[in-house]
Amino acid sequence: MSFLKNTVPIIVQKVAKHSYWVESILTGLRKSAEKSFYELDFIAGADSAVNAKESEHSSVIVIGYLADWLCQTLDRLLEKGYEPIVVNAGVSDEMLEKCSGVFFRLGESIESTIEYLKSAGRKNIWLFGTNNTSIANRIKEDVFLKVTGSENEPPHEFVINEKKPLNDHVEDFLNCIEEQEIDAIICQNDTLAIHLMNRMLTEGFKIPDDIYIVGMGNSLLGQKMAIPLSSIEFDYEELGVQAFSLWRYLQRSGKRVHVEVAIPCRFIPRASTGSFIQLETSRTRFFTSIPFDLNTEINGDEFYDDVDVQKVLKFEAFLRSCDKIDNYVLEGIVQGYSDARMADMYNISDRAIRYRINKMTKKLDVQARDEIVSIIKDLRMFSDYIDKSDV
Repeated sequence: MSFLKNTVPIIVQKVAKHSYWVESILTGLRKSAEKSFYELDFIAGADSAVNAKESEHSSVIVIGYLADWLCQTLDRLLEKGYEPIVVNAGVSDEMLEKCSGVFFRLGESIESTIEYLKSAGRKNIWLFGTNNTSIANRIKEDVFLKVTGSENEPPHEFVINEKKPLNDHVEDFLNCIEEQEIDAIICQNDTLAIHLMNRMLTEGFKIPDDIYIVGMGNSLLGQKMAIPLSSIEFDYEELGVQAFSLWRYLQRSGKRVHVEVAIPCRFIPRASTGSFIQLETSRTRFFTSIPFDLNTEINGDEFYDDVDVQKVLKFEAFLRSCDKIDNYVLEGIVQGYSDARMADMYNISDRAIRYRINKMTKKLDVQARDEIVSIIKDLRMFSDYIDKSDV
């Protein structure tokens, strides 16, 4: 067995394969590959790639986030003479000493976000959702502690490392918010931020009056919340585009070299951090590398198995499959508009409206539009629909 000609060998961590961020990376890879008449060749794992090896300088793209899985996969590939290219939101310095990587400039984005919050008068900023399973999360944690100056103080972070429901962690953190008088929260991802914000609104917290909330990932769901979520934008599709370019370069070079491609990401302020306009400020870089212990024992990640996490991720995937008209129809059904009224408003037929709604119910695995409305209400989407007294 050998790699097919004009194919790009890729190994994807199984647990992450159907997440929207991996799908976005693969979209970027596929678009770039097709322009150069290449196809993606998915390899089951490191051992399968080893069996398919045809040259000492074959490069393999590796996409995943769990530290132990990445380390084991990269070590196995390196043992057999491959040149792995790690593609992930964050890649540790130790990995980059061994192989090439495409990743985001997490340090810069977190630093600029903290700078923004401090400029807005936020004095007690915390990081919510730290865990040891993800390399990117460990990098975010280390950068956060350095930038906030809490590296040698009691850490301003809330750790998720036990096998218990996300809702229990949120409950514990709500108690922490009151005890510590926290006035700004940066969440490890938008999924956590959306769930936390909805729980806080239910408990009577006023956002952004009482507290600012920031996510990471710039999800479509976060943008459509009744209180739109401020977030750090990660262009995962661009990760895929750059990964293909790097793969082709390494294949053509015929030399064993390590290349790093760091993609900028930006903080996008929205209503969850008020209407503050930041003045231009100077920025001092006081860290050059991020310590990371690859020997940390990490077995798996319970985060994505949580029922509340699954609900948010499922709806995010659904929104990403919707086109412009679908989004209009969604807003129409939460407003209680009839099919005829929506057809007239959007200049399409009643039949087309019914067809789109039927597709939505199937994608969300529900029976009727009322259940879609219930999901939207639970997630607090569309500010014109949500009762202002709730927020």
